[in-house]
Amino acid sequence: DDSDSAVSSAENPALGALAILALVDATGEITVDELQAQGLRADKVNMGVNVSSKQASIAPITAHLYDGSLKGFVQLRPISGQLLLQSKQQWQGIQLQPIMQVLTGEARVSGTVGGALEAHWQGSDINNLLTEIQADMNVRATDGAVHGFNLAHSLRQASAKLKGSNTSGEDAPLQTDFALIEGEGKLAKGIITSQNISAMLPLIRVKAKGSTNLVTEQLDY
Repeated sequence: DDSDSAVSSAENPALGALAILALVDATGEITVDELQAQGLRADKVNMGVNVSSKQASIAPITAHLYDGSLKGFVQLRPISGQLLLQSKQQWQGIQLQPIMQVLTGEARVSGTVGGALEAHWQGSDINNLLTEIQADMNVRATDGAVHGFNLAHSLRQASAKLKGSNTSGEDAPLQTDFALIEGEGKLAKGIITSQNISAMLPLIRVKAKGSTNLVTEQLDY
């Protein structure tokens, strides 16, 4: 029944996408000089588009982002009455400080960021994407700083107080430099789990693990 099909597609966008794939056959390329989304800016965006009854893909995807670059692909295809979504993204040389300014309103962290993401989802209800998608990711930030406090200076002050010395005249920048912060994570059931987070700071090396719940927006580290 056509009306039942229309209702099903309206309630479940995944079914609508399957119906569109069966009708469309197109190949092309999209080029955008400048793209903005949620305040973030990308330049020289290029996307190859290929749509057929077997799959829809955007590949390759390339863009310039804050002095760095991004490349990857997204692919969508029907399988056993469901949709299979696959994506790989890599980024390198991206400046973190302007991104933090846009996302948080404060440029508290600077540095150069690189990383990779590989994700896949198979299902019939795209509304469950956040809790059903699975992904592996890694992020690496180098030669940066956390602005607003100086950890090394605080440690020196604490040590001096224990020894009865005075460091009140010491002039230190209000930032904590880091050589490297990196971590790996897995996304499943809406939760990013990180077992291997490390940071190389002046006078200290940090190891951590924890999780981020994307559904409840809770952190546990």
